[in-house]
Amino acid sequence: MFDFGNVLIPWDYRNAYDWLPENTQTKFFEEFDFLAFNRQLDAGRPFAEAVADLRAAGNPWADTVAAYLEHFIKTLGEPVPGMLELATQLKASGYRLYGLTNWGLDTFVLGFDRIPIRDLLDGVVVSGQEKIAKPDPRIFEILAARFDLTPSRTVFIDDSPANIAAAAALGFRSVLFTTTMALRTALADLGVQI
Repeated sequence: MFDFGNVLIPWDYRNAYDWLPENTQTKFFEEFDFLAFNRQLDAGRPFAEAVADLRAAGNPWADTVAAYLEHFIKTLGEPVPGMLELATQLKASGYRLYGLTNWGLDTFVLGFDRIPIRDLLDGVVVSGQEKIAKPDPRIFEILAARFDLTPSRTVFIDDSPANIAAAAALGFRSVLFTTTMALRTALADLGVQI
């Protein structure tokens, strides 16, 4: 099971605001907690609804936040080197591959084509669709039930220690992602043969 952002492809929300003057960018990132806002989207809240609430509350950054969708694609970097090759080798070795991503639906439809291993995946669970985000244990249970996975025979790869801990508590064999080479070593240590 692969997380997507910062495992398969870099994600940095700040890149969506590179059009702002530098001093305005700095003020925006200091005054508006974009990651907290994004967690609402990951948990299934529609982008338009979340922005409408900001406007209704008189948030001075509402229009700036609203520009995120228009510039979203800039938040995704080039695929993480070596991950497509690793996934291709895993697939060729007979392993099933799945995606488990915290991602709002409004931006998932814009960015899924950028995921380098999308055509190799046997299934994907998207938090925005399920309205449950990692590290909530229920999203791991949804994926396991939907695709008939046995946690003790399933490796979960994510860059978030909280998500790794949640998966491990449910019996998944979990690997904290740092680099492709380190992941290869961790998979070999778990007995995954490539």
